[in-house]
Amino acid sequence: MALNSSSRLAYTHPIGEIAGVIPGTLYKSREEVRLAKLHRPPMAGISYITDGPAESIVISGGYVDDEDFGDIIIYTGQGGQDSPGGKQVKDQEVTRGNRALIFSEDHGSPIRIIRGSGGDPKYSPDNGYRYDGLYFVLNHWFEKSKSGPLVIRFELNKVLGEVNNLVPIQAVGSAPSGNSQPERKSVTTSQIKRDSSVSDWVKKVHNDRCQFCSITLVTRVGTYSTGAHIQGLGKPHYGKDEASNILCLCPNCHVLFDKGVLYIAADNKTVVNIVSGKETLIHLNEVHVLDQSSIAHHRLQVSGIE
Repeated sequence: MALNSSSRLAYTHPIGEIAGVIPGTLYKSREEVRLAKLHRPPMAGISYITDGPAESIVISGGYVDDEDFGDIIIYTGQGGQDSPGGKQVKDQEVTRGNRALIFSEDHGSPIRIIRGSGGDPKYSPDNGYRYDGLYFVLNHWFEKSKSGPLVIRFELNKVLGEVNNLVPIQAVGSAPSGNSQPERKSVTTSQIKRDSSVSDWVKKVHNDRCQFCSITLVTRVGTYSTGAHIQGLGKPHYGKDEASNILCLCPNCHVLFDKGVLYIAADNKTVVNIVSGKETLIHLNEVHVLDQSSIAHHRLQVSGIE
């Protein structure tokens, strides 16, 4: 998988590969990892840029909820422990490194993975630390930790192809030259099979009017809206492809809902903007009954609100 560097932002610290460092390189200590410019903090598990992406992660058994499958990592965000590597005593929040990981997800920014000997023995070095290449954050969600309080979970997938590095410069500079004749390539993907007739019915019931903001988009060929699943269909949500689990939303509200900025409150009729605090009433229809368990699932897993 290759990323076009023209679509990426520039930062004062390098994002992506470090020149001269190849995956599989071993280091005796965190200090050696730091000197190799792979991971800046001497203790913290996430190295990140304030108001920007995460640069790197060290995985070494710091959170009991972590799961390592080699090319796929289910990583637990930072915060809420009574001591480093201790018991989870408070809910995690979208701040610091957690915020940066979500930023990386939204912007397609690769993250350097360093595994320590304290991690899963199947994928970790026997001693010290090992640089294991670049991973992308595919998605994130909130869930109860093994100790009880909420943690933020991140699914990271290993990059199996070339990724253009971000040059560490101070300013964005002039626009990249781009490509006047971009080439085409074949891409094979695997998607969950959806029944479009269900989503079409929901949109027809609401006449393409967004249930959150009341906007109806009008194109040259008619009105337009999107069918938004309340509880996601794929892992880790496993929602149903049924009308009770689908909302009629405009594209803007759909994105904000999927990102957890908008959620439906426990009264099942109030839409809350978690950023602005604004509350509005959802537009309901007596023939379109929403599933309350799906609403509760979204509120908890995507927004972190119980």
